[in-house]
Amino acid sequence: MSFPLLHQKLDGSDLLVFFDFEGTEFSHTAIALGLVAYKKDPSSLLPFSKKPDFTYSSLIKNKEPIGKVVEEITGISSFQLQREGKGYKEVVKEVSNLLRPYHKKYLHYGPLDQKILSHTTDAEEETEVNFLRHVKKNALDFYLYLEERLLDENGKPYGIARLGDKFSLSFEGKQHNPLYDALALSQVYFYIVSHEEELLKEYEKDYLINPFTEKLNKKIAETVLEKKAFTLEDFRYMLKENL
Repeated sequence: MSFPLLHQKLDGSDLLVFFDFEGTEFSHTAIALGLVAYKKDPSSLLPFSKKPDFTYSSLIKNKEPIGKVVEEITGISSFQLQREGKGYKEVVKEVSNLLRPYHKKYLHYGPLDQKILSHTTDAEEETEVNFLRHVKKNALDFYLYLEERLLDENGKPYGIARLGDKFSLSFEGKQHNPLYDALALSQVYFYIVSHEEELLKEYEKDYLINPFTEKLNKKIAETVLEKKAFTLEDFRYMLKENL
C-alpha cells in the first residue's frame, strides 16, 4: 500500500479539512480562520475532486493587540476585526454545523495553528472546548509529516510557498490570507500523495543529513541485528513503509 502511515491517520474519514489560522503577534489568539474541505472515499487519501466541496472563512473579533508585524503581513487591522469579525464561539458553531454530517480529518501546516486554537478557546465555553478536543483528536500536522521526509538544500523543512515553487504549483491569492493558505496546503498535499516515487527519491537523497529520522534509524538497526544483513533494497522498502 502506498503511504501506509498516512492511511493509518486518514482512513475512515469521508472529508479532508485543510485549515489555517491567523493569530495575534504576542498572545497567539485567533483573528482569522480559513478552511477548505474535500469529500473522499473513506479508504482513499485523495478526494473525488480537486475542487473543494465547500470553503469557510471569517475574521474573528479579538480584544488583544494584533501586533504590528501581523498587521503588516496579513493586512488585518483592529478596526476591521471589530467591523467585520465574528465572535469565536459563533465561528465554532458555524464550522461545526458545516462539518457535522461528515467523518472528518483535519490537516494544518506547523504547530502554530493548534497553538492558536488552544489559546483562543475559552475553558468556560463547552462548545469551544469540545471543538478543541475534536480537532486535536483528528488532526494531522502535515509539516511534521514532511519534515522527516523532505528537506531543502540547507537541510531544513520547506514552507508552503517554497513547496509550491519546488513542485511548480500555482497558488491563487495572497499569502497569509487563511483561506489562501488552506487551499495552498491542500494543493501541496494532493501533489505529494500523487507522486510517491518523487517523494521517495527526495527522502533517500537527503537521508544522511535529515535530523528527524531517529525512529526509523532505530528500526533499521533492529532489522540489521535480526537479519545480519541489510541491502539497499531493504533500505528503500523501509523508507516506503515509512510514508
